[in-house]
Amino acid sequence: MSARITLAPVESSALAGTLTPRRFDALLQLAILLVSAAAMAMISQPQPLQGWGFIVGLASQPLWFIATWRARQWGMFALAIFYTGAWTQGIVNHFHF
Repeated sequence: MSARITLAPVESSALAGTLTPRRFDALLQLAILLVSAAAMAMISQPQPLQGWGFIVGLASQPLWFIATWRARQWGMFALAIFYTGAWTQGIVNHFHF
């Protein structure tokens, strides 16, 4: 005698609202787009937005680290490290630390 297990489709189950890896990646990519684009737009503006663009750019770096690590894109991960230094240098230069 064998037992038969039937699974309900994910969309109609209680798990439909959970954050799947695919949804997480989509949200991560959207966040990268919005925050990084905002940073670039801000640093191309005159004062005081220019300085805040470096801060927003630095704030975007954890998103880049997570995305490139998850995708195993080691070259992009290394580039994200470089960008972290560049954003930090922009903050130091702009705010005179």
